[in-house]
Amino acid sequence: MGLKLGGRYEIVGLLDCGGTSEVYLAKDALAPLPVIVKMLTEEAARDMQHRERFILGARSSMTLDHPAIGRVYSVEIPPN
Repeated sequence: MGLKLGGRYEIVGLLDCGGTSEVYLAKDALAPLPVIVKMLTEEAARDMQHRERFILGARSSMTLDHPAIGRVYSVEIPPN
């Protein structure tokens, strides 16, 4: 795919999609680790309530620390 987000994450491929978001496998340019990138769909991103809930959920997830839960490294907020 080749799309690069934030100058850091290169999208490798689509893993799954749902009603309001899409999940991608990506490469991290700063670390030799695969990462998962979750993005709102274009339609959901236009809805401010969806955007706010998505951002709040992602930021809340950053506080979790458990081996069975994926770690959230960053939350990027694109312009409207």
